[in-house]
Amino acid sequence: MAKDAPALAHFAKLVRRYREQAGFETARDFYEALGGKEKMGVGFKAYANVERGLSVPQPALVERLVAAFRLAHSPERSREFAMAYLRVLLGFDEMLEFAVQVLTTEGAVKTRAPSDGKAPKLTPEQKAALEDGGGEILMDHPTLLRAKESELRAYLPYLAQCVAAAELCAGSEDAKDAGVFAVEVALTHLLSY
Repeated sequence: MAKDAPALAHFAKLVRRYREQAGFETARDFYEALGGKEKMGVGFKAYANVERGLSVPQPALVERLVAAFRLAHSPERSREFAMAYLRVLLGFDEMLEFAVQVLTTEGAVKTRAPSDGKAPKLTPEQKAALEDGGGEILMDHPTLLRAKESELRAYLPYLAQCVAAAELCAGSEDAKDAGVFAVEVALTHLLSY
């Protein structure tokens, strides 16, 4: 991997800023809250080197950071983070510009909404299903467990990222099995003991 010092320094600064915005004053606090080596996949020194701009993180660590920083909820922050990481990996602006151009050309990205901006017409059955909050449940997977709240809170970004990833399936294409779906997740604290 290319090690462009200014690009690496910029990426490290971004990681530190997002960590602080997530409420963690130190790299050690963040690392431990996310589960340490077991969950992060790297030792503390390796993570700290990323924050110091001394090493390029592997994609698996970047994926964990994306989830921890809840980037799926902010297109602006997602883009900023992805561009900074690509700049570190690619090493020079011309290649970065080429990659961005190829990835964002028309037709390469699936449209998520009807191009005319109009809502689809619903049948009486569809209206009734929406009015009831009803519909056919395709999957229901509850789990009851005893756990530390702090550990479950650290897991929340992963849950949010999974739900947000369902948006990749959104589209306006007419298909035999197309429909309107609700994808939701809930973590409920039932009682303390």
